[in-house]
Amino acid sequence: MKSISDFETASMSPSAENDTASTAGASALGGGASSIPTSSQPNPQGSPPATSTPQSASASSLTSTPSASASPAATPNSSSMTSVVDIGYELAGKNLVPDCATDSNFNSCLFWKNPVAQTGAILSGHGLTTSTDLSSVQIDAVNIPSGWYDNSGYLQNPTIKVYLDQTSNTAARVTTAAGNFKFAYANDANRKVTQTMVFYWLMTEVNFFKERVGKFYAENHGVVVFASDSTLQNNAYFSLTDHTLHAGRDDQGVDLAVGAEIVLHEMGHANAFFSSNGGIHIASGGQTADGYCTTARAGSLCCRDKFGCASGIDEGQADHHAGLVFISDPALGQTWFNNLNGVVDCGIARNAVKNLNLTADEVYLSCGNSGAGSNFNGEIHIMGALYASIWYALAATARATGGADAVDIDKLFSEHLKVLTGADNFPSVYAKLRAIDSSLFGGKFGTAIQAEFKKRNLI
Repeated sequence: MKSISDFETASMSPSAENDTASTAGASALGGGASSIPTSSQPNPQGSPPATSTPQSASASSLTSTPSASASPAATPNSSSMTSVVDIGYELAGKNLVPDCATDSNFNSCLFWKNPVAQTGAILSGHGLTTSTDLSSVQIDAVNIPSGWYDNSGYLQNPTIKVYLDQTSNTAARVTTAAGNFKFAYANDANRKVTQTMVFYWLMTEVNFFKERVGKFYAENHGVVVFASDSTLQNNAYFSLTDHTLHAGRDDQGVDLAVGAEIVLHEMGHANAFFSSNGGIHIASGGQTADGYCTTARAGSLCCRDKFGCASGIDEGQADHHAGLVFISDPALGQTWFNNLNGVVDCGIARNAVKNLNLTADEVYLSCGNSGAGSNFNGEIHIMGALYASIWYALAATARATGGADAVDIDKLFSEHLKVLTGADNFPSVYAKLRAIDSSLFGGKFGTAIQAEFKKRNLI
């Protein structure tokens, strides 16, 4: 297996809560080599046709107010989780300053998470293009400290090295000599805003985990990050072979990494990989609980039953990596799909707060029940959305409790990465979580873990 693939969608039909979705990239990330074509295109990879046809994008700008039919991105569907906000940390990265471009107190003006998430508004027209003027939105005022990058003259350090599209293209890299990282988004061939977004938010993720749980397993592994891989359409992945991270472009040539959550998810795969030297991809006896979806060609993986599989678990933990950094709004792919709930697969949103009450039975059968095709039941990214929502619920409950629980639940998440193997499914991970909780935390999360897995019909 060459790469960990992400965001592959089995059906792009928006849910009832996502009527405003303009599928600016209706082929989704996935397979490392596959993408899901629209209904008007051939279906070479065996993926089901999308039920929403992508619109041709035009120059557009963000609307000043959210669409009336758009759902808030972070309104939990469980009454016990109506005010979930990480205590202090997340908001430290959100500092909207309208005159950021001219304010000398800051050396960079970025997007908080992504343009759609930052404003809570979908893009007008048909979504983002490379010529869209985002100057009024590019106002998340931050400082990239010199201690984050080495003396190479570029955005890199022992943990990550950011390139535009290939290592030989050094002329396109963002330089650090001036200590200034303010660039205009529109019509920039070198896509410096994207490169800076990638560096800033990946370092935020690394620091979140280091400060929160004491470690980030991918630290000092020199992951080369291609912020705008021109050879990769509607996809992003972390390579298991050369440990590079690739973020592609959508159908309109827009960088997927304009959404910080995309690369945080991919680095989540890297963090899990380095936590156990790839253990999550190694099955005892060579047996795994996943395989190619029935009748589908290479590039689409499915778990074989509602109890999940290692690939689904890997997708879910990667979703949760991004969700921890943006815990008030864990949706993935919002700007890419011009939708406050982000990517929607077979009616299941890649938005943990929308899935808090879903059972494993509902999620496993979602592709067949949504009309996308029962041969895609158990698709790994959809099963991953279920796993991410379990972790989100645990994190939300612990944060509501406050005190040490709010941090310890994140430590539990980090510790469990080390024991994941390619033979795992949801019940086996449940047993591992209970064991870790008992060993490290005296079993204080046992009741909550049991309740979540039981609610999802997994135990």
